[in-house]
Amino acid sequence: MLAKESLTKAGAEFIAVELDERDDDGNEYDDGPTDGKDIQDALFGMTRFQTVPQVFIGGKFVGGGSDTQKLEQSGKLKGLVRQAVLEAKEAKKAELMARAQAAKEAMTQTKAKIAQAPARQPRR
Repeated sequence: MLAKESLTKAGAEFIAVELDERDDDGNEYDDGPTDGKDIQDALFGMTRFQTVPQVFIGGKFVGGGSDTQKLEQSGKLKGLVRQAVLEAKEAKKAELMARAQAAKEAMTQTKAKIAQAPARQPRR
């Protein structure tokens, strides 16, 4: 709860993966086997922490619930969230620019092929 409350206070939009509410297919829990332990093991491999929650902002690990609360209380959490949002926007902009450039190059190549194609004779 500490992490969710702190993130909400900081104005963050976030996704909380509830490990005890998932089945082994990653869907909502259906009283069958769960993949929560697999996720927790993977997180341990990334962070070296076994406890949950584990909070990531902009893909960077910032700690657990109490760490997130401390960041919020110090005013640093809001800055981390803002920075992550800016970085995400810049990454999206760069992706769109790359797609636009690729489309432009494809159009140039298509025009060149059309210009090199032999002229067709009109139908009679």
